[in-house]
Amino acid sequence: VEVGITIKERGPQEYKISLRSAERVNVSAVCATLGGGGHYFAAGCTLKGPLPEVKARILKAVGKALEEQA
Repeated sequence: VEVGITIKERGPQEYKISLRSAERVNVSAVCATLGGGGHYFAAGCTLKGPLPEVKARILKAVGKALEEQA
């Protein structure tokens, strides 16, 4: 596992996203593109919207970061 993702519901259509990186991916940069921040190996952000859309946004951002590291 290169990137771990945790999604916690904070309210109606509001989700706290936490990312952890094993080594290669700068999750702080990923979260910065989504309005959040943190450190290279641990970062987070808050996203609003329906859960399927939130999941799609975070997976797209993480996927892009993984592709850039390949």
